[in-house]
Amino acid sequence: MTFPETFHDPHVVSIAAEDVAWRKPTPRSSRVRVRRHSGHYDLCQAGGLWFIRRTVRDAGPAVVSETIEMSSVEAELLWTRLLGN
Repeated sequence: MTFPETFHDPHVVSIAAEDVAWRKPTPRSSRVRVRRHSGHYDLCQAGGLWFIRRTVRDAGPAVVSETIEMSSVEAELLWTRLLGN
C-alpha cells in the first residue's frame, strides 16, 4: 500500500522554537481542542482562546510547554511561522 505525499503531518522546519516564549501549561478549561498537529506541536483552542502546545520527548519523560493565549489570527500566523510555510 502506498500513501500520498501529504499523508504525514508536516514537520517544523522554520522559526527557531527558542524565539517563542514558552511557559508551563495552564489549565484553561475542561476541554482543549487540538485543531492541528505537527510533530512536537499542537495548535490548540480552549474557551475561545488559541495557543500552541509543544511536547519534547527526549530520553526522559515528555516535557510540555505552551504559548500565551492569543486570537485565532495570531495563533495561525505563529503556527505558519513554526512550520515554515
